[in-house]
Amino acid sequence: MTCTFEKLPFERLDVYRVAKEALSLSLDERQRWKGLPGELSSQLERALVSCVLNIAEGAGRATRADQKRHYVIARGSAYEAAAALSIVSLYCLEEQATCETVRSRLVRVIQMLNKMCAKV
Repeated sequence: MTCTFEKLPFERLDVYRVAKEALSLSLDERQRWKGLPGELSSQLERALVSCVLNIAEGAGRATRADQKRHYVIARGSAYEAAAALSIVSLYCLEEQATCETVRSRLVRVIQMLNKMCAKV
């Protein structure tokens, strides 16, 4: 018997899915990026987690103002992750393809959050 769960509102959002993909891709590289200075890989991971969680929390908020506030925070976390990723790419030149893949997801997340913030 297979259990099927009804999707929660945030799970239906493309922005949530793409942000989660960015996180998943970075987690796949965690071991290679562990030796970076100043806990850089950990900072990248925290920013990506914050982005995903704030998208989910915003989707669950009752008022438009609360939704927008969380989407703005998620967008800030996506920018922080993009900045951390650009520093990671300086140290991990052999990982440029992965960095670009994660970055492309972050660019999409930022674009989608910009539209969501403008609508809400």
